[in-house]
Amino acid sequence: IIKVKFAGNKEDWFIDMVNEFDLQANVEHIGWVSQTESLAFQKSCDFLLATSSKVIGGRDYSIAGKTFEYFGMQKPILAFVAEGAQKDMLEESGMAHMVSTDNPDFAARQLFKIFSEDHIMIPNQDFIDSFNIEKLTEKLAYEIKNLD
Repeated sequence: IIKVKFAGNKEDWFIDMVNEFDLQANVEHIGWVSQTESLAFQKSCDFLLATSSKVIGGRDYSIAGKTFEYFGMQKPILAFVAEGAQKDMLEESGMAHMVSTDNPDFAARQLFKIFSEDHIMIPNQDFIDSFNIEKLTEKLAYEIKNLD
């Protein structure tokens, strides 16, 4: 059985959607958790979930902050993301299974394949490491020191 767990604030529509699709046995919402609890929760997961907004006739420009945490976890990411910055970043990382956001039947087949076959992720470590907070802070400090 596949269990999907969500952490964070519960949207008003969440329970209605779970009930509508009869997913009570498969979906759990653990509520808001602290940053420390969130990282421990992520470590306990087999896959991490990434989503994005869909911009009709355009590309989404947002990148979720949790994406950078996910890179640090080195866990496979299920990416239900539309065209845009989030998708570009996840593809470049080598850590994401891209899942269709426009075709539910195809998405179901993709998920079945992901969950039923062995998958080897090949992280683009140089790309992932470029978002390391210590390295970014060093770069910023260097730039600030060299301002004239």
